Amino acid sequence: MDALSEIERQLGFTLPKVYRAFADRGYLTYPGPSYLWVHEAEWFPLARMPDQRGIAGAHLMKPGFVAFAHSGGGDLWCWQTMQASEAGEYPIAFCPRDSDWGWWHAPSFVGWLYRSALESVAPFGDDEAEAKEHLRRWATLIREFGHPDWAADLEAIAMRRSKPLRINGRKEEYLRGLLTQAEVTRRIQRAFGGGYIDVDFVYDMQWRTRRRIT
Repeated sequence: MDALSEIERQLGFTLPKVYRAFADRGYLTYPGPSYLWVHEAEWFPLARMPDQRGIAGAHLMKPGFVAFAHSGGGDLWCWQTMQASEAGEYPIAFCPRDSDWGWWHAPSFVGWLYRSALESVAPFGDDEAEAKEHLRRWATLIREFGHPDWAADLEAIAMRRSKPLRINGRKEEYLRGLLTQAEVTRRIQRAFGGGYIDVDFVYDMQWRTRRRIT
């Protein structure tokens, strides 16, 4: 049995086809020549996926949440596998490791990649040329997997010149981006609807119980 089938067998759900394709192409394997960098996400090795108890923080989550990646700080990116989203896929949630609150990020796996791409340049953490290179690679994948409109948007953003962003109304020359946060929010609203803009939920019931007790 291959690693992907073992994940499905042990966790009792069907992996999204795009995630399966990414795994088959080596996008999730680090180190590797095909590894796909995603903003604020590091892929869990496939061998670790079936035993979610071994993922820090995953044992505290509600049933039905399956973690597939984590941020540099150990926060979790998860599928909610109990009910499909309006896109017909498992919605993706961001679950901070030190909070009982998480929030909905995207209604599909490709949607998660699109939103992550937008957030990577508002502001960008890499140098500008590298940030644009990432945008173009993500755009290619997003177009391949059925969203040419989102892909075209990322390609257009990659053609922009960066500009200083504002903090509390003041322009900060050291903080540059290709998008403002308001522009990101408008795109998310247009792509997913309002259900993925600052919509949170309680996902760590044990943490909430401990907080009440203490």
